[in-house]
Amino acid sequence: MQNQPASPVSPDGPVLSQTDGPAVNQSAGQTPPHLAGNIPSQPPLPPQPPPIQAPKFPNPKRTIIIILIILVLFAAISGYLFYLSQQPKPAAQVGQEKITREQVANFSRDCDIAQNEAVEFLVDNIVLEKWVQDEKIAFSKEDQKAEEIRISGKEAAINCIAVQAKVNLLRERLNQAAVGYREGKFIVVNFDRFGPNPFLLPPEATQGADISELRKKEQEYADRLVQSISEDLRVKKLTFEQALEKVQKDPNVGLESNYASAIQSGPFTATDYIEKRGLLKFEDVREKVDSLKENEFSEPFVQKVNVSLEEDKPQLVDGRWIIAKVDRIGKDEGKADDILVETRQKYGTKIYLK
Repeated sequence: MQNQPASPVSPDGPVLSQTDGPAVNQSAGQTPPHLAGNIPSQPPLPPQPPPIQAPKFPNPKRTIIIILIILVLFAAISGYLFYLSQQPKPAAQVGQEKITREQVANFSRDCDIAQNEAVEFLVDNIVLEKWVQDEKIAFSKEDQKAEEIRISGKEAAINCIAVQAKVNLLRERLNQAAVGYREGKFIVVNFDRFGPNPFLLPPEATQGADISELRKKEQEYADRLVQSISEDLRVKKLTFEQALEKVQKDPNVGLESNYASAIQSGPFTATDYIEKRGLLKFEDVREKVDSLKENEFSEPFVQKVNVSLEEDKPQLVDGRWIIAKVDRIGKDEGKADDILVETRQKYGTKIYLK
């Protein structure tokens, strides 16, 4: 066993060996690291800008796919529009409802009218049907049958005649709306059978009978009946229609009485009003009707009748009680042709066939 060399000994203590840790060289005048504290060895650096990134370019494959999709959609839309442009336009259209040229040709042939007239009939058949529904205007089957007979000499055997008749009636109703009209009902209680100068002497007026007494009793009955009906209407015990029917069924003044051939209770139409037919030819009756609002009825009033046998020498006497009711008032809205054009436009009408 060899002797190891002895380590040098410091006068202040043992010297660390190389295995105990690195030796620290301390120069004179330097501050040892463990006494340096937080004093930085260098000044802080200023804040640095973020690093510049290279621009990102879109994926070229994705861009190509998007462009192809756009081109395909554009081509599809263009093709569809071209297809539509090549389709023949309908003869006319009302809203979304189309009238084909074949329909017009068939209507024209069946009714023996020009195609431009046929297309207007087919258009108005739709337009005016919508109009009467919206305005709640009715017309009777009897009116249509009468118009069919006027057109063709008999009731409609083919569809085009029925359509023409209906459209004619509805155009007339539209015309009535253009010039103003009133529709309603009359309750009529006659009592003039024993008036002076009767056209037909009543069977009760036998020789020696007191005509004035018979006339008085006739009027007293009419007075009681109309006052009773007026009171029932006022307290709403009867509707106007029920009261009208009651008078029509009355055995003394109704439809099956001695007054059957006289003016009776019933409705009056717009045509009656415009053309001054029936009771509406009398100015006193028209004034009463014109004074009423929609769904309003009048107080009973007496109408005088002419009992003279000489036209140039009228003799007016009290002849009947009347109660008038107005159901509907048509406003004066302008010329009939303009109203028809405006009504077609209202329902989105386009006529392509001229």
